[in-house]
Amino acid sequence: MTQNGAHPARTCTDAWPRMSTASGVAPERLCIEVTESSVLLEHGSAMAALRRLREMGVRLAIDDFGAGYTSLAHLTDSPFTELKIDRSFIANADEAQWSIVDAIVRVCDTLGLHSVIEGVEDLESLDRARRIGCDASQGYVHSRPVPLEQARTIVLA
Repeated sequence: MTQNGAHPARTCTDAWPRMSTASGVAPERLCIEVTESSVLLEHGSAMAALRRLREMGVRLAIDDFGAGYTSLAHLTDSPFTELKIDRSFIANADEAQWSIVDAIVRVCDTLGLHSVIEGVEDLESLDRARRIGCDASQGYVHSRPVPLEQARTIVLA
């Protein structure tokens, strides 16, 4: 909750049209990441606000999927456009863990969700994520955190 008692998602839905116009950022360029636990805590009010954002064109991601208790049933009737698979699935992963990642990616494909695997720190994990069919990956294999000016140089290169 914010200081005035409003849910953060409602505050964002009220502010986004004004912010988008002022910044010139198209709604589809924004992806809001929501942890799966925050969706569960206030499922009704949070989902209503997230649906409004989605109707405005904003992309929505469930972050850290698999680290909490999200029911797969929530995925079938949700406004989310992508699912970020928690890094715990590939940290020292064995075949069983990779099988779970593979199943999650297939669920994403079936539901039309963009799949992102977090915590990819080596080329072997990156190759495995690609072979499974994961749409994207995040992690140190791509880059360590860098200062803003260096990030601009990398992005604009």
